[in-house]
Amino acid sequence: MTSDVEAIYALSPVQEGMLFHGLLAPGSGVYIEQVLMRLRGRLDDAAFQRAWRDTVARHPALRTSFHWEEVEQPLQVVYAHVDLSIERDDWSMDSVIVQEERLAGLLAEDRQRGFEFSEPPLLRVRLVRVSAEEQRLLFTFHHILLDGWSLPILFNEVLQTYEALAAGRAPVLDRVRPYRAYIDWLEARDPTPVEAYWRAALAGFTSPTPLLASSEPRPRSTAMPRFDEASHTLTVEQTHALQEFGKQRRVTMSTLLQGAWALLLGRYSGEREVVFGMTVAGRPPDLDEADKIIGLFINTLPMRVRLANESVVSWLQQLGDQAQAHRAYEHSALTEIQRASEVPRGQPLFESIVVFENYPIGKALESEKRAVEITDVHATEQTNYPLTLFALPGERLTLRLSYDCGRFGAATADKMLAHLAHVLVQLPACAERRLDEVSLLGPDEERALTREWNGDRSATP
Repeated sequence: MTSDVEAIYALSPVQEGMLFHGLLAPGSGVYIEQVLMRLRGRLDDAAFQRAWRDTVARHPALRTSFHWEEVEQPLQVVYAHVDLSIERDDWSMDSVIVQEERLAGLLAEDRQRGFEFSEPPLLRVRLVRVSAEEQRLLFTFHHILLDGWSLPILFNEVLQTYEALAAGRAPVLDRVRPYRAYIDWLEARDPTPVEAYWRAALAGFTSPTPLLASSEPRPRSTAMPRFDEASHTLTVEQTHALQEFGKQRRVTMSTLLQGAWALLLGRYSGEREVVFGMTVAGRPPDLDEADKIIGLFINTLPMRVRLANESVVSWLQQLGDQAQAHRAYEHSALTEIQRASEVPRGQPLFESIVVFENYPIGKALESEKRAVEITDVHATEQTNYPLTLFALPGERLTLRLSYDCGRFGAATADKMLAHLAHVLVQLPACAERRLDEVSLLGPDEERALTREWNGDRSATP
């Protein structure tokens, strides 16, 4: 290593997983994250460029590369200096329709472009001018660097620095707590209780919950996996009803979503017990200033749900208690959990995950009054799982489903979201009813879906 190296240390288990999937499918866009937003107002280009460079210089996680060859275990290397240049385009002479077409192409090309893990920084910034006083900002990074919780921290610092520099002032910022503090915290933990906890939690569970494509007699595709996305937004009234129900019955919105997803999987598969992944923030309360560190803390844990025919509200509360119990073990490596389970090696524990995005980057940035107005903040991410359900809280709860196009079609994804939303909005009204009384839709369609997902091998997604 050169003298420019500032630090070398191990990866977190989640980072190791993302490195593995990135090397397995380069160019697939897996774990390539994009944040797109509008900037309105006159932008001082020089100050904006320097603000980004200064922010990268302050945070070690943003100056990190990853190495796996000729070493006993993968390592992350922090460099003292990395070069970040903002890429720029000018589409101000194009019509709005042409701009949107070009933007769609840019996003797809940018995701496929990916990153070389050994070449920092694993992030880039692009500004596209669409009019005299409006630009689109695209921030692209590999998820191995940082998580969604980190994004408001990062952007607020960039904008705070920019405003100070544009006004000729030196920015006043808090001290930086490096990501290595979390790695040190992980390495100091006692791993002994982990295996026993997950062995008990997963006892008797021997195979992943089947999805539609798992029962299809399709040959395995050798093409690069391709993902698409479907979305569904609840009404203001539906969202408010769920929020009030949660407050009254001591059930979080995250638990409501997990319950609805579990019911959906159970009805589709015909099983009385399902397992899916749930994403947790993973920022340890006993790690000093963990909420201010830029880096990757999230983890995905198995959620085993038994669809017992009891009252809906009692079942949801037990589901919330179960998620709370997992918190003491939320830093467990998924590979360790897999080894503790009875699922045969080579098979995944689950093929779908639920992500409740409790870091509202759009709300955090759009609510601030700044010289440059920020609107239309939209973040997209792609995991390696066939199905990933994202929930975006707000005045209207938005559900987004990322799906593997090799296993699901657009019509199936839309139908799944419609059924999920139908289940979700029923929960307040069905609080005291039995779980089996919550329906997907009408009886005829429910019977047809059960046949399609659990028996009719001639069906197509």
